[in-house]
Amino acid sequence: MKVSWSLGVAASRARLFAAAAAVLAALPPAPAAGGVTIGIKSPHSAIELAASELAKHLGLMAGDNRAAAVLPRAEGAVASLQLGLFGDFGVSVAGVADPARDDAIYVAVRDSRGVIAGSNPRSVLFAAYRFLEAAGCRWIRPGPDGDYVPRRRIDDLTVELADRAAYRFRGTTIRAPTAWTTSSRRSSGAPRWA
Repeated sequence: MKVSWSLGVAASRARLFAAAAAVLAALPPAPAAGGVTIGIKSPHSAIELAASELAKHLGLMAGDNRAAAVLPRAEGAVASLQLGLFGDFGVSVAGVADPARDDAIYVAVRDSRGVIAGSNPRSVLFAAYRFLEAAGCRWIRPGPDGDYVPRRRIDDLTVELADRAAYRFRGTTIRAPTAWTTSSRRSSGAPRWA
């Protein structure tokens, strides 16, 4: 399956939905148990962090921290949400100059079942945050009091998007003197702000 990237903008809506349908059709049936299960296709600390952030925020949305769980990496484990690299799901990296350094994301989730993928492990974390943002989460300002997680059902989430970073190097510049506590809170949420 190919998802084309042009000028840093997501693929056309029709092409994206067609690609998402192909990815979703290739997934095994959804687990019978209630809640959302999260599986990891490629072992990496950034992907494991993405899975734990998804489980935490989906649990907060549902009002029950057991509503979403990360499945242990095992052969034959079926998860409703699967996280991994583009290659794990057959998503093409054509148009991404250097997949190891350039961030591109792909999310194809319907009714809380689908894939969240990135061109590299860091991108999978960005894709997880974009998925949560599309589901209503907001990180208004650094620190725990700046997080907004809506209370809602988590079994009907649908997000389909493909995007890539416009620039290889991105970051936050603090131009004025700030308190150490402000800087440390900002760095703790850095992936959300990228």
